Amino acid sequence: MTPAHRPETVRLANRILLIDEGRLVADGTHERLLDDNTLYRTLLAEMRAKRPAQPRAG
Repeated sequence: MTPAHRPETVRLANRILLIDEGRLVADGTHERLLDDNTLYRTLLAEMRAKRPAQPRAG
């Protein structure tokens, strides 16, 4: 198990365990959790909002 705090890292996992307040609340692939779990979608949105802007090439 590896904790992940970046959406890019989370998306690459074969299996994601979603833990809330010390309890396992969901598990599955990125696609399944994105489709079925409001908490997962909310966490991803928050992680993306906190991520520093990436410099654009060009």
